Amino acid sequence: MAFRLARSNRIGLLRAPSQSQVTAASGCLVCALPTIRRGLHSSRERQDRGPLYSNKKENTPQHVTGTWERPSDFQRPWQHSPRGDEGYQSGSGDGSWRPPRKTAREAASGPQSKVAVAAVMLAAVVFYVWNSQTIPLTGRSRFNFLSDEIAERMHPRAVQSILKQVYEAGGYILPENDTRTRIVKNVMRRLIPVSGLADLEWEIYVIADDSQANAFVLPGGKVFVFSGLLHVCGNEDALAAVLGHEVAHQTASHTAERLSQAWVGNLTTGALFFLVGTLPGLALFAIWTATGAFVLPALMYELPMSRTHEYEADHIGLMMMAEACYDPRAAIPFWRRMNQHGQEMEEVLSTHPSNDHRVAKLTQLMPEALAKREQSDCRGTDSFARRFRFAVKQRQSEMPRPEEMSYAAAEVSKHKDKDNGLWLIIEGNVYDVTKFVDEHPGGARVIQRMGGKDATKAFWKYHGESVLAKYGDRFKIGTVAESAKL
Repeated sequence: MAFRLARSNRIGLLRAPSQSQVTAASGCLVCALPTIRRGLHSSRERQDRGPLYSNKKENTPQHVTGTWERPSDFQRPWQHSPRGDEGYQSGSGDGSWRPPRKTAREAASGPQSKVAVAAVMLAAVVFYVWNSQTIPLTGRSRFNFLSDEIAERMHPRAVQSILKQVYEAGGYILPENDTRTRIVKNVMRRLIPVSGLADLEWEIYVIADDSQANAFVLPGGKVFVFSGLLHVCGNEDALAAVLGHEVAHQTASHTAERLSQAWVGNLTTGALFFLVGTLPGLALFAIWTATGAFVLPALMYELPMSRTHEYEADHIGLMMMAEACYDPRAAIPFWRRMNQHGQEMEEVLSTHPSNDHRVAKLTQLMPEALAKREQSDCRGTDSFARRFRFAVKQRQSEMPRPEEMSYAAAEVSKHKDKDNGLWLIIEGNVYDVTKFVDEHPGGARVIQRMGGKDATKAFWKYHGESVLAKYGDRFKIGTVAESAKL
């Protein structure tokens, strides 16, 4: 019998009983076996109940091996670790200790989570500062991390959607040979070269709807004009003021800016909802909606930002139409007619400034626009919009002077005749010699052959330093930089 007990201890199925469990009344060891077994069974029950019933003097975990295994043998009891805290016994069988699983709230309040939150907040601040810039015209600071190309790709079927709405409403697009379509395309043909977006694939749609006097331009150069706008404009100069304004929104990347703000707002709202939890998040959303607090961001931020965009587009559009040799003074009577054409909303609740404020702002800009028209060659050589866009791309707070502009060689190559402007490259500098072609002592044909090309070798072959010093400052419009993106 003693040999059987020793063998049981060796395979780990039974533990040796204490001396107190074997009494003299047992008579012999055989008689004491039932008592030993009952003691072992009650000991296991106390151990399964938790740490309050466990023997604190025994810190060695129980090993279960052998062939007489029961389902209860595989349970991992709650016990104290060697460090004094509590957890679960590891299922590996080596007696190792595993900490208990934490709840989501406990995990979020841990030191590692706090470090992660701080790192994310720091990264967000760096990202915001890196993508912030100062707009040259107004001096305002804006956040924009999306390019115009991404803004266009985000709505790949915008044109099809608008055309579907037009057709479903019983409208249609005017054909190419319609007089109104030809008028709009003629104005756009002069505005595109001075828009800073001449490389886009422009599409122009004139909607047959005389009840609406409206126009808009989508990212990528998609222009929509309602036929009713032509009746209110009355002439091409006023139409150029409206279309120049709409094109200017894309020149200033206003669509990409609004999408950037929307993305940040959605991500911030989602992050707060995740941090506070589902039920508190729904409660806060209900309170936010019931109290009408959702209108505060619109009144305090979205609407003022939209009116600022309108003022910027008015400024750029006015310079754009003047540079295309349209009369900028036609913009003021147009906006006065628009004031009489429809009922105007209070400015504080509108996305657009009031027509009176708009007219007052245009009146202040009129001397600059008239001077721009006098200086223009009507081909966009000294493009106001191009310099504005260059400053935005380079994150400069001031627009560069014409001679400080940088052009890619591909851009220079487009100006190779008098119709598109005749540009030359000499020693890395770009010169617009459109007005000098007929005055050239050697004849116009020599210059025309080098239009849009690098004429450095040909120039030094027939000219000296004195010629470049005499005419250089007069015709220089910038420098060549392959990395420049206009």
